[in-house]
Amino acid sequence: MSKTLLVGLDAACWNYLNPLLEAGKMPALQRLIESGTWGTMQSTMPPWTPTAWASIITGKNPGKHGIFDMMWRRPGTYEFTPTNAKARMGTPFWKRLDEAGVRVGMVNAPFTYPCDPLNGFIVCGFGTPNSASDVTYPREVHQWIEQEFGHYEPAVEPQFLRTASPSEIFKVEREHQARQVQIALEMANRYEVEVLAINLMFTDHANHKMPEMEQVQAAYVQADKDVDALIQGFQPDNVMLISDHGSNRLQGNFLLNEWLRDQGVRVIGAAGEGGATWLEADFSGDAALVVGSEDKGLRALTMKCCDQLVRIPMAGAVTSLNVSVATGILLFEAARQRGLASG
Repeated sequence: MSKTLLVGLDAACWNYLNPLLEAGKMPALQRLIESGTWGTMQSTMPPWTPTAWASIITGKNPGKHGIFDMMWRRPGTYEFTPTNAKARMGTPFWKRLDEAGVRVGMVNAPFTYPCDPLNGFIVCGFGTPNSASDVTYPREVHQWIEQEFGHYEPAVEPQFLRTASPSEIFKVEREHQARQVQIALEMANRYEVEVLAINLMFTDHANHKMPEMEQVQAAYVQADKDVDALIQGFQPDNVMLISDHGSNRLQGNFLLNEWLRDQGVRVIGAAGEGGATWLEADFSGDAALVVGSEDKGLRALTMKCCDQLVRIPMAGAVTSLNVSVATGILLFEAARQRGLASG
């Protein structure tokens, strides 16, 4: 039985890899380079995880598979919902292989929830709701995971990532990835799969959350060890190592509201829950108008960045206005006030 290992090294790019390769810190990747073919791939547009992995999974460009964002708008509505496998158009590669009689195992391929049934196994990961219970196929895989490791979380909790220190995040993300590697190898052996696919996301999350490049490099070194563990444990005849998109380090932040304030421009936010009415508000002078999404309005953080909040009182059963209508009302009042001031 010929076996193939597909490993996603999330957000990996040669600018990050080359210094580590030259320093001899990524021996598993170095062996693959020396024994195989390597190069630079072009990502999707937009170049990020949900879009790129949908292309990897289906072989289609974004215009054909329909995934462009972490969120997906229901057709004919303004309602947004998290992207999942149901929103993706096209046939995933594991279904093609399954139809050909090739057993496939999948771990942490992004946005594969809900699972497809197949002659093999799937363990959903990134992009899966943490509240979901049907995160594997078949279900007994989930039972085994919880017996071995306790409660299974498809990804590290977002709240933890927002509040924990970089060192805490590093430790938890490293352990989470190591656990996924263990699950992949154990399930690959149990289900005797011929193709094993797994995405390693520690490299991506480290780049997002680690302030120091040394910590990011440590995540890459750990990923190389995990790749080696997968190769040694699965013993594949063929190895494919891919990246969904690249990475870069931020040189700084551009705070638009602060820049506008420095230029003498006031930021006026349209918020239904507070501030002066649109007839009481002062629209004189240079100003920037911020209008929130329909129904939900402005985010709390956006409102904090505004110099002034204005509201349009509703009457009767009307609870909110179309964004274009609300914007038109406020712009008309601004034009009216400026016309009076100049006359």
